Amino acid sequence: AQMTQTAEGIKSGQAVNELAGKLGVEMPITAAVVAVLAGKLSVDELGPLLLSRDLKSEGDY
Repeated sequence: AQMTQTAEGIKSGQAVNELAGKLGVEMPITAAVVAVLAGKLSVDELGPLLLSRDLKSEGDY
């Protein structure tokens, strides 16, 4: 398959994910996208993985 549009995050995703880890910030969507781009997670696994996370209040941060 070929893309004719820019895929956002391909160049910065890994760096953002690493910085989030160093700062203790949870960024599950970023982590999942990085995993897909690295071939560690399939696109089909992405939705169920994110939807199975425990709910948290935004005020917990």
